[in-house]
Amino acid sequence: MGALHARFKQEGVTIKIEVFHHERGSRLFCEAPGGLPFEINTRADAQERYRRTFADAVK
Repeated sequence: MGALHARFKQEGVTIKIEVFHHERGSRLFCEAPGGLPFEINTRADAQERYRRTFADAVK
């Protein structure tokens, strides 16, 4: 997440909420041109109990 955050900042992406770390994984909130907000998150650094993916949960 750190490398992506740095790249976004370097490229001028509007970051509304900086990276924050949560037990379910890191995330950040950005704004696309025109004001559309979007969230990017990862479970790569989530606590073990939250590392299952949606695909695993619906099998």
